[in-house]
Amino acid sequence: MVEEKDIIDAYLFLRKENQTIPSEALEFMKEVSLRELRIIEKSRTCFSCKHDGMQGVFKSGCSGCGAEGEYRNFSVKT
Repeated sequence: MVEEKDIIDAYLFLRKENQTIPSEALEFMKEVSLRELRIIEKSRTCFSCKHDGMQGVFKSGCSGCGAEGEYRNFSVKT
């Protein structure tokens, strides 16, 4: 999973290594990436399953736990 530090590190790398990219473009990419990451993290509902409740965003082996508490795709983290 991408973390805030990964986004900041990529931003700093691009700023240092490629002086041809306008600052406005780099700032925009960084801010949008951080905003979207926060939205994804807030929408995460499952923290006990190995799929982390992120199957809607990052496709994995899980298609959701199911309706009305049915845990048909739940798999405990190990």
